[in-house]
Order: sequence, then C-alpha cells, then structure tokens
Amino acid sequence: MNNQVDLVSNNDIKETNIPNFKEIINYLKCGALIINSSSSLSFEYANEYFYDLIGYTKDEYEKLFNNSISPRIYEDDIQRLRAAISRQLSMGGNSIKYEFRIIKKDGSIDWVMLQGRTSTTDYQKLYASLVDITELKDLYNTVAEKNLELDTLYNNMVGGIIKLSSMDFRVISANDGFFKMI
Repeated sequence: MNNQVDLVSNNDIKETNIPNFKEIINYLKCGALIINSSSSLSFEYANEYFYDLIGYTKDEYEKLFNNSISPRIYEDDIQRLRAAISRQLSMGGNSIKYEFRIIKKDGSIDWVMLQGRTSTTDYQKLYASLVDITELKDLYNTVAEKNLELDTLYNNMVGGIIKLSSMDFRVISANDGFFKMI
C-alpha cells in the first residue's frame, strides 16, 4: 500500500485536509523566519515559537523593534553576526550558520543558532531557523570546566599516570609525572 501523497497533482484530496503551511511552521520547536539580510536584519515573517522564545507578542515586537532582530541581539555579537552572514554568502554559498546571544523581554540572555538559506529568487532574502541552544552551551561549559579540573588533578598527582588504548596499548595521554619518570 502506497501512502505517499503528491500534494501538487492529487486532485482527490480536499483542501481542508491539507494543513496550512504556516500552521505546520507554527508546530516547529524553533523560530522560523524570513529575513531580509540587506537591512538591519528585519524579517518579513516569524512563526509563533520565535515570539515565545524572546518573550514578546507579535504586536509588541512589531511596535517596539519594527520586526528587526538586531535590537535583541547581544551587543558584542551583532557585528560578528553581520560579518559572518556577509562572509558566508559572499564566498559563493547560499547558506548561513551562526551562534549568538539574544536578549529576551525579561532581560535574560539565551544562546541561539541561526541557520538558513537564501531564496532562489531573491538573494537578499534568507529562510532561516532560530534554535535555542542555551542548554547545550551550558552543558558544554560544564564539561569544559570538569575537564579542566580533571586535567589539573591529573597533572598534579604524584607519580606517572598514563591512558592507554585498550585495542593496541598505545599511549593516548600521560601526565607530567610520567614524563619525569622516563
């Protein structure tokens, strides 16, 4: 049984059974945006999750920021984001990917990843997603801190400590005490 449906040519499907594209986009757990990359990063469209992510209603955001992302990007990140978009697109590519901080309505700061592609008909238009990566960044920082603590402990232990490969017993790493012993 073939349950694939060609939404373009299948005339048997009633229009009411086909979900509205914007409705589908609103189910995504990421911000979906149509951005004008040549302006102050203003957007023509943002889904409901984008507004939930930053804590503003659509009307509030439009009135306060005229649909520009720039005022909500952390000050240290705005120039780097613009440069990254410009660099990535000027190298002949049609996609962007960049992590930056965004300021929410309550003043808290979240890390987000912007990924997108240029329109095939309008090079200045980006179709993009904005994903909250704050938890991922926090976990990464925690792991980095723990690794630093472990390395400090590892290098300050009396005597030699080595890590060996279980497959061929190659030395993967060794502390300073090991190298003093040999």
